[in-house]
This record gives sequence, C-alpha cells and structure tokens, in this order.
Amino acid sequence: MNTSMHEQLVSLPTAAKRLDISVRSLYRLIARKEIPAPIKVGGSAKLTETDLSDYIERIKAGRK
Repeated sequence: MNTSMHEQLVSLPTAAKRLDISVRSLYRLIARKEIPAPIKVGGSAKLTETDLSDYIERIKAGRK
C-alpha cells in the first residue's frame, strides 16, 4: 500500500497513548474541536494520521 496515496488511520486508544493522555481526555479535545471528529470505520472510531500530526504541530507552535 502506498502511504502517500492512502491516509493512515489511528484508533482512539492509540492516538491517546501517543499524546500521553486518556481516551476520555482525547474525547474532550474532540468536543472542543481541537482535534477533528473521528471517522467511523465499522464500529470503531479512528483519527487520521494527518489530524493527529496537525494537532501535535499546533501544540509545538504554541510553546514558542
């Protein structure tokens, strides 16, 4: 699979672990629209790798 053509999806528990926060805290960020709403795949909610990376970059930019 060519990753440049296909967006990678990340489960909410994995995204929360990468941010070192709880899944509940991740849902709070989503509710405040700091992170876009997840995509539903079957019965699972997923974030795109881009959404997660964009959020991390905004955090990094805000600390300057």
